[in-house]
Amino acid sequence: MTLLLKRVIISARRYSEKAKERLNNEKFVKLVLPIVLILAVVLSFGACSSGKPKKSENAIEGKWFLGEDFDDAGFIFPDELEFFADGSMQGPAGGKYTISGDRIQIYYTASDSYTYTFKIEDNMLKLVDSETGDYYGEYIYYRESGVKSSDGDSETTSAPEAEQLSASCDYILAQATDSKGNLLELVANDGQGYDGKRTIGLIKNNEWLVKMTGDSPFESIDVKGNYKLVKDNCFLYNSYKLWNFENGKTYKMDGTKEDKWGRLDEKIAIMDSVDARFIDQWLENIKEALEGRTPDYLVVQHMEPDHSSGITKFAKAYPNAAIVSSAKAFAMMKNFFGDDFESRRIVVGEGDKLSLGERELSFITAPMVHWPEVI
Repeated sequence: MTLLLKRVIISARRYSEKAKERLNNEKFVKLVLPIVLILAVVLSFGACSSGKPKKSENAIEGKWFLGEDFDDAGFIFPDELEFFADGSMQGPAGGKYTISGDRIQIYYTASDSYTYTFKIEDNMLKLVDSETGDYYGEYIYYRESGVKSSDGDSETTSAPEAEQLSASCDYILAQATDSKGNLLELVANDGQGYDGKRTIGLIKNNEWLVKMTGDSPFESIDVKGNYKLVKDNCFLYNSYKLWNFENGKTYKMDGTKEDKWGRLDEKIAIMDSVDARFIDQWLENIKEALEGRTPDYLVVQHMEPDHSSGITKFAKAYPNAAIVSSAKAFAMMKNFFGDDFESRRIVVGEGDKLSLGERELSFITAPMVHWPEVI
């Protein structure tokens, strides 16, 4: 192409020199020479453009995502492939590829290579495992711009899945789906800097709901602890600390004034009462935690005073709530309080169950583990 341009320019110069000699007309030469040179440049540019092959819109180069209707089949049909113009590619483990006609051979590793027949049309790549024929069937990939469903003539397009935020965190403390289908991920990172303090955060549907902070709602960040989602808006740590991530409050579960825990279900059961010094605060905590709801049961596990002193005040505060305990415990209540709650008691023993809705309480008798009436 460069040689063609040189030849055109040389020819133009010779023509202008001859014209100058023949006509000896300086004005003519000044007029003709620029026009000839412009025509030469235009012609040579056209020659260059026409000689350059156009890149096919359906070239295999680029990133491809497996269609939503297909399951990832590992190395054979991974969920994502990216082909580069130099013959290299990125799959489950990198690699390279070669194309011959309608066949493509992919070398994932020195020992793992697969041959497919392929076809590209409308930004859709169809792959069939040539070595096993229809055993895997036809797998369909779509370009990075979107992932289509291959269901008939459907034109529904959705963007490929974004990288999960939790994948960049050092620890995933808990993953759970709430009743509305939202994915909640409680995550933590090791500390950076001089203090080495860990940080904790909460991700909802791959977006930060609570950004990373060193102020842990659980006082410390125990990466080996047991964290559980409770009623869509709380995480419970080791059955001891309850964090409501909607209002930002943390509750202890130890019978003190900070214990505002109620197990919210279709039915609500309060587990044991408290020492006489904390009865009023305990009842206030129940009221605040239940936010207008009332408990259905008070489960009395044993009659030691620091666990049972609030029974009578609870019974007065919630006259429709049943008292649940063992037969021996009700006999002790008669001695302690002068009332065995005959009209509202539920006597339970070994193997009995009490449904709360989603949850079910199962009772085990354990005499003399602590006191003789223990359940």
